[in-house]
Amino acid sequence: MAYSRTRRISRLSLGIALAGLLLACGKDATGPESAAVITEADVTGTWRTSVPAAGFTVKVIMEVTADHNMNFAQKYAGVVPGKPDSAVDKSYESGTWSLNAGILTSQKVACRYASPPNFQLKDSTCIAPVSNDYSLAIKGNTMTVVLGTATFVFTRD
Repeated sequence: MAYSRTRRISRLSLGIALAGLLLACGKDATGPESAAVITEADVTGTWRTSVPAAGFTVKVIMEVTADHNMNFAQKYAGVVPGKPDSAVDKSYESGTWSLNAGILTSQKVACRYASPPNFQLKDSTCIAPVSNDYSLAIKGNTMTVVLGTATFVFTRD
């Protein structure tokens, strides 16, 4: 009699465990969720990120406007001796953008670059590549941008 009751409890426990497992994995049974479609409204805004480099930080500001214009500025922080919080201009590039299936394509039109020691922006020929394709993923005010093997995470103002 005790053997029969233990067997029944073991089967019941096994059944509950399997049911719990199936319920917990229910979402995976239908396959991965499809990525949300990125719209032009999702992309527009002012986006910022900081990228560490050897001995300094590159601060990046990307302005993407609804009229398909785009500005991309880079400042170097920590390059001025004795002033680790200072930021100097490195580049300011303007151009256009388009969006197709989660790929943002930018085209540089006008560029200004600065160099040491004064870091003053000067009109220049745009540095290649003049056009880039960026794979995007956006969640709320966070945009992950992939260019080749590099990944950058931007935050919208």
